Amino acid sequence: MNALERRACARFAALSLVCCACAVLSPSAQAWGDKGHQVVALVAWEHMSPKARDAITAMLANDPKPYPMRDGVMTNASFDRQATWADYYRDSQRGPGVTPDDIHSYYWHFADIEIHGGSLEQACYGFQPLPPGDLGSEGPDPDCAVNKIEQFALELSSPSASADEKRLAIKYLMHFVGDIHQPLHAADDVDHGGNGKNATVNGGSAQPLHHHWDVTFVDAVAARPGKPNPSPQEVVAALKKPTAQQVTQWQHDPSPRRWALESYALARRDAYGDLPVPSSTPSGKVYKLSKAYADQAKRDVATQLVKAGVRLAGVFNKALAPD
Repeated sequence: MNALERRACARFAALSLVCCACAVLSPSAQAWGDKGHQVVALVAWEHMSPKARDAITAMLANDPKPYPMRDGVMTNASFDRQATWADYYRDSQRGPGVTPDDIHSYYWHFADIEIHGGSLEQACYGFQPLPPGDLGSEGPDPDCAVNKIEQFALELSSPSASADEKRLAIKYLMHFVGDIHQPLHAADDVDHGGNGKNATVNGGSAQPLHHHWDVTFVDAVAARPGKPNPSPQEVVAALKKPTAQQVTQWQHDPSPRRWALESYALARRDAYGDLPVPSSTPSGKVYKLSKAYADQAKRDVATQLVKAGVRLAGVFNKALAPD
C-alpha cells in the first residue's frame, strides 16, 4: 500500500460524514457523472485485448480501499465502477473550510482552456514534469488531466512501477481519459467550465450547464418515454458502434493533448457557441437551451463517450499487451 492509499484509508473512517456532504453537492462536481464514466469503461472493455483485460482484472482484484457510490455499491464491485473511484477519492477530502487548493488531485480532472485567448499550456500549468522520484499518484497540485494521463500511462507500462502504483494508474486513467473527452472539462468561459451558467432543458429545472453535459445529455442518449434514467449498459447499447477504421484511427492517435484540443473545439462550437441569450429570473440569469442545442449536445456526448472508451482501451492495450 502506497502513501496515497494509506491517506485514503485514514480518511475512510470519516467517509460516512463526508458522504452526507457529498450528497448535497451539485452533480456537476462529477465529470460525466458516475454513469458517463461507467459507459466509457464498458466501451473500453469491448475494445481491450484479452491480455490487457486479464492484466487489469488481476491488478484491480486487491483494491484495498474502495468507496461507496451514490447507489450504495462499492467502487470495486465491477470494472466499470472503478472508473468512478477518482471522483470519490477527491470528494472524500471535502469538508467545512476546505478549498480546492486543499484537495489532493482536485485540479487533475480537467484542462480548462479559456475560450478567449487561453492555451492548453496555460491550462496545464506549463506541463511541469514530475519531480525526480515522485510517483504520479503523489504528484504535485495543481496539474491537469492531460499531464496526468501521460504520467500514468508511462507508469502502467513501466516494469519498475509497483503493483500499488499501477493499480492507482489504472483507476486514474479510467477516469481522466473520460474526463478529458467531456467538452466542458477542456474549456472555460470564466465560469468554471460551465458551472457558473445555469440552464434549462425541455422546460426542466435550472442546473449548471456543466451538469447538463455531464448527466442530462448522457441520459438523453438512451432515454425513452417512461424511462428517463437509463442504466450505463443501456446507454452503451444505444451508442453507435465505431467502425474498424474509426477504432484504428482513434487508437493510433495516442496524444491526450490532441484529445483535449478536440474537446475544446466542441465546447467552443456547441457548448458555448450555441448558447441563447439568457433570460433574467429572480435567481439570476438562465439559459433556456433549445431542442436544436440539446440534440447536437446529445450527438456530441455520444461520440465523445465512444471515443473515450476506444482510446482508453488503446492506452491499456499499449501498456499491458503491446504487439
